[in-house]
Amino acid sequence: MLKKLLGILIGIMFIVSYVFFASAQEIEMKEGLWEITTKMDIPGENIPSMSYTYTLCLTKKNMIPYEDMQDKDENGSKPNCELIEYKIKGNTILWKIKCKDEGGVSITTGKTTYTGDTFEGIVKVKTASREMTMYQKGKWIGSCE
Repeated sequence: MLKKLLGILIGIMFIVSYVFFASAQEIEMKEGLWEITTKMDIPGENIPSMSYTYTLCLTKKNMIPYEDMQDKDENGSKPNCELIEYKIKGNTILWKIKCKDEGGVSITTGKTTYTGDTFEGIVKVKTASREMTMYQKGKWIGSCE
């Protein structure tokens, strides 16, 4: 009985690790330097939509195209932000980040869909006093240096 139960548990662990490994390999994303254009929309504000462009080095270990998650301290973690959710579905990553600073807590949720050397995404930031939505488009421009 114990051998049968142990065999079942090993089988389940093998299936779970295979599914996790296979889903991580599914992302069709080119690693390297990405140019990201973000259009920001802040409801309730009397300002026109703003857009800006920046570059980030993205890898399959760090596919989140969000600047606040790129600045790491010497221990490899973001001092004021933490990744609290991360899922991969096909070529799409879904993520949630919680940041704390003197202004309070902000929750950022994102959805990014890669198609090789381009991506499109939407990022929503919510603080105690406002919400904003950012629409992202990214294109691979070369290797990271």
